[in-house]
Amino acid sequence: MKTKFFYAPLIAVFILMITGCNKAPQTEIDAAFMALKDAQSEDAELYLPEEYSGIKDSLDATILQIEGKKAKWFAGYKNEKAMLDDLKVQAIDLRNNVELKKEEIRNEVQQEVVLLKQLIDENKRLLSEAPKGKEGTAVLIAMKDEIGMHEGQVNDINNLLSTGELRQAQNKVIAALDHARSLNSELKEAIAKYQKRGGK
Repeated sequence: MKTKFFYAPLIAVFILMITGCNKAPQTEIDAAFMALKDAQSEDAELYLPEEYSGIKDSLDATILQIEGKKAKWFAGYKNEKAMLDDLKVQAIDLRNNVELKKEEIRNEVQQEVVLLKQLIDENKRLLSEAPKGKEGTAVLIAMKDEIGMHEGQVNDINNLLSTGELRQAQNKVIAALDHARSLNSELKEAIAKYQKRGGK
């Protein structure tokens, strides 16, 4: 009887050790998941989609790996815990990098708005120098409308910047610049042809 009582505590400790080793690392899963959710709340999917998808896919794969081990006796989660800790750090870094990316895009858009304004001013000047014959009147009116549209786009872009819709602002300024440059080339070409004919 004494022998049985002597071994009973050891058996209890052994069972606790097995149970502890077999316990899924839910705390680490939750920590990694919350860190990724924080990054997602800062629009990581929009501004750094590849990095976000990489971390999410790795987290999903690690959780599946843990689920596959749950039914096993003596299952260990050392590698999975290390991976989850690493993914949490990556998610925290991702959130910080999203902020940097946003600032980078904001600066780029602001610089491109300056270029767009310069093109608008130049296009206005070129429009005043463009030939004004009967055949070109309708074209000049259309060009004037296009310049007015570009001026409206400047306001739209600035509004998007102020509301934090940076990707939309970026896409809009790129499209506006392309169109303004095309108009600029068209005006210069028309003036050059006019001058080549001696202004007639």
